[in-house]
Amino acid sequence: MVVTDEGTPISNTVELAIWITFNVIILLTTLLGDSLVLVGTIKYNAIKQHNVIVAIIQHLAVLDTCAALLWILPTIQVLITGRWELGEFLCHVNAQSYLIFVMMTPGLICLMSTLKLYIVCNPLKTATWSLKLGHKICTGLWILVLCLHIPRALYTILKAGNTIFFDLFTYNCYPNIDKVVSKAVVTWYIAIGTSLVIILIVVLMGTSLALLVMAKRAALRYRQPLRWAGVTTVLATVAVYLFSILPPLARAIANLVEYEISIAAVHACYQIMRLGIMTNFFVYCLTVKSFREFLKSRILGLFLMGRQPEQSGPRDKLAPLLEEQDDASAEDADESDVATEDADAIDVTTEDPTTTESDPNTTAD
Repeated sequence: MVVTDEGTPISNTVELAIWITFNVIILLTTLLGDSLVLVGTIKYNAIKQHNVIVAIIQHLAVLDTCAALLWILPTIQVLITGRWELGEFLCHVNAQSYLIFVMMTPGLICLMSTLKLYIVCNPLKTATWSLKLGHKICTGLWILVLCLHIPRALYTILKAGNTIFFDLFTYNCYPNIDKVVSKAVVTWYIAIGTSLVIILIVVLMGTSLALLVMAKRAALRYRQPLRWAGVTTVLATVAVYLFSILPPLARAIANLVEYEISIAAVHACYQIMRLGIMTNFFVYCLTVKSFREFLKSRILGLFLMGRQPEQSGPRDKLAPLLEEQDDASAEDADESDVATEDADAIDVTTEDPTTTESDPNTTAD
């Protein structure tokens, strides 16, 4: 049984319309943008960066697509109806997939920044790293996250039973863990999770600064211009993720210190967190030149091809007339050739025989 009794639904009509529009834009942009990223990187080599970084970009696109379908789409349904209407099973799927998303996203971004730093520091050693190796590294991270998550998920579901609730603050489903652990344990759990997020922020900022410094040193060492394309892609991805988790982190810290904030601010904190799902596509558009060229050549090319028949409409209407003119001119040319051949034949037959036969008197002389 799904209980929608946590938090307060948005009652302001204008605020509700804003958040519905916001989530619809995120859903459509994520599905379209990540589809273009996957098609471009798999089929057209649209992002010309190191193979390992491209593999991580592909896994981020798959993760964001799953988050849009399992997290953003149910959020739109609850914003419209005011309660969960998708059934108990999908509520469990929403709860567990959300936690996997929360763990996988920072893991992949940490991998991206760390491996990019290692690639910049060791360009010759990493030159032979393949796309397959990047997929193996990301698959290892998926397996690690699932191994950490599945035992906890099974324990919570078995202990909590079928009771699950939908939180109108975070707009996510959660098992009723009050049946499993005490409130003090939940507080410690939130405190540990908040501390891990803070450590993650420090690690990401540290690797980003180190990446900037080492990229500059590597350019000076090898006497080559600094290639900002790959570096700015990683830095922009890290910056967008940090921006998206700061509001819910601030809300968690406010809960720990028992500081009350308004309901509208709570809703804004968790809605802004969804920005990180759709922004990766725009990061690649702004920082990767080859991806922009792919979009121009393929997407705009298809659009222009779709409009081409409209532009050639008048020509198509005149096509039968032009074909008749071509056939008539061809027939006239054939008739003139035949007339010329007949005239030549007549000239040959009417030729003076005295000019062709030799004069016997001339021969005798």
